[in-house]
Amino acid sequence: MTYHAKKGVFAMKTILILLIGLFSNHVYAQGHCDVKDPNSLLKRIKETHPSVLEAKLQSQAIQRLTDVSKQRPNPNLNAEALFGNPNSQFSADTFFSLQHTIEVGGKRSARMKTAEAQIEGGQLQQRSTQEKVMVNTVVQIYKLKQIEEISKMYQEAKQTFQQMHKRLQGLPSRSPEQQVEMDTLELASNAYQFELIQKESEKALIQKHLAYFSGCEISPETMVLPSQTHFPVEISSYGDISNSIQVLDAKQGLNVAYARLEQEKSKKSPNLSIGPAVGYGRSQGSDSMLFGAALSMPLPILNTNKGKRAYADANVRTAELQLKNVERETQLDLEIWKEQYQRYYHSLHSTDTQDLIEKKHARIESLFQRGVVSTALVIEAHRQLIDFSQARLSFELAAVEALWNIYRLTGNLDKGALQ
Repeated sequence: MTYHAKKGVFAMKTILILLIGLFSNHVYAQGHCDVKDPNSLLKRIKETHPSVLEAKLQSQAIQRLTDVSKQRPNPNLNAEALFGNPNSQFSADTFFSLQHTIEVGGKRSARMKTAEAQIEGGQLQQRSTQEKVMVNTVVQIYKLKQIEEISKMYQEAKQTFQQMHKRLQGLPSRSPEQQVEMDTLELASNAYQFELIQKESEKALIQKHLAYFSGCEISPETMVLPSQTHFPVEISSYGDISNSIQVLDAKQGLNVAYARLEQEKSKKSPNLSIGPAVGYGRSQGSDSMLFGAALSMPLPILNTNKGKRAYADANVRTAELQLKNVERETQLDLEIWKEQYQRYYHSLHSTDTQDLIEKKHARIESLFQRGVVSTALVIEAHRQLIDFSQARLSFELAAVEALWNIYRLTGNLDKGALQ
């Protein structure tokens, strides 16, 4: 076999191995996308959403601050050499010292506490990102469910109009009124077809984003949606905001400000640099070697870090005010979401349920088949049923958003579940 033939066989084997590896990775990824229900999809997006992954990397980067804060200053090597006239008494003098800096005033411990506070703040930021992703994903999942429900109503209405149109078209002769009815049915059917196309576009947009956020090959056929929307009757127990991520983050911001103030206070005491010293001198033809110690420190005469301490103290006062404002605003937001939830909850329970709407829908079509109601009335009845269902679904979606934000503001997102 020639060299080129061997090279070709090797290239084919390499390509085959790469294809097998890519296929195995693809199958492996799909096999580990165990999305059997909406809750598993929500859980996966919570871990794989691009924003969550970025927050994790940022948190990991912040954790390196511990290593940075533990670093000690490097020792300093000082050397001096003086040379004179050989005919004079002084000929040469050389001095060496190796000094190690000793941080005085608890600088290192204060620096480490600041790093620990910043690390905890980074972890809270990661949790905040996860919570926002969860609430947004829940809203999108329920929105997708509602799009499918309203699309079915459009499809059923369109089929009804087409059956009515076909029935009129099959008549041997038609009156002017019947011809107008045919044209009206055709226009209504085309209008609902446009609505269906728009709903399909909205559904595809949400499905593709959910698949992207989950990192899975999720087809529309395998997308599992909530079977029903469950709303708790009583939400008065959700009133404590102490575990809210906003409040915890503000508290941690205050801790960081305190830690930085202590770090600036520790800089008031100057550091010491101390170490062994060696001197070598030559005078009048004789050499001498000297040993001793070297000490150096900045004199706190011109400043004692007063400016930075004042700046850090001002930041502490700002963080204290921010914490109070965040607590008040979070409590206000919680009350607003609870009022919104109660408003939509009572509105939903004071109107007809979906079963009653379907019964009315069936009764209207039955009356038309018996010739009791006109074509125009059937079209108007379907339009009102769809408008009412859309309004009801918008209220339902607003209640879902309010409920999950109540969970978020009280630190109870783990209690939320998709039915």
